[in-house]
Amino acid sequence: MSFFDKLFETPEERRVKRLIEDSRVKDETTNGPVRKLSMAITCATHKAYLNLARVFDFSKEGHPPSQPQILTFYEFMYFFMHLTLRTTVAKGFTESQINKLQGYLGPLLVWTAVESFFKNWPEELKAKMRSEIFEKLNDAEMEYSECKGLFSSDDPLNRNMLIGRLAGNAVALWERPSDESAKMAVVAAATQALSEMNLDRLVDDAKAVIDSVDSELIKKFWTK
Repeated sequence: MSFFDKLFETPEERRVKRLIEDSRVKDETTNGPVRKLSMAITCATHKAYLNLARVFDFSKEGHPPSQPQILTFYEFMYFFMHLTLRTTVAKGFTESQINKLQGYLGPLLVWTAVESFFKNWPEELKAKMRSEIFEKLNDAEMEYSECKGLFSSDDPLNRNMLIGRLAGNAVALWERPSDESAKMAVVAAATQALSEMNLDRLVDDAKAVIDSVDSELIKKFWTK
């Protein structure tokens, strides 16, 4: 905008612009940390998934993904979502804060999961897919909640630990339940993605704003 445009703005135009800018700043301050957490989960999922291309012999791009590929991506998403929620408990979130964060992150992640592989599908089919993945996300949350901790150095493939359970679930999708080397590759991929995620800081940032997050906005998006 030029100097003359600013000079001849009406008071009403300036007021509206201030309101828009204030709204944008408020949104970034309150919802920004939660969106960053959602993005971090998606990025960690994508990195871990791509690191298994050679192990499971799939193309990173240029070919339609197979069902095991898609389900492997989703399994990592379920894992990182659960790990995020487990971290909120360790960080002292209240039950209502956890529910609010889960209600915000869940639809965003499910939407991303569908758009990543089915972007060009009719909206009716994508809506059905979102509903199904949301149910599986909840089922996976219950399954991973059975695990005692993140990792066992004595037995990295222990299914009573989160990463061991992830490894077992992932290789089963490729019908290789006894492939120990593939399981260890999953462990390595998950561990590397997690180390680059900076999850503790992201959860701390989300905790600082979670009470101010407008969860109604994401509900409207989910139900529109």
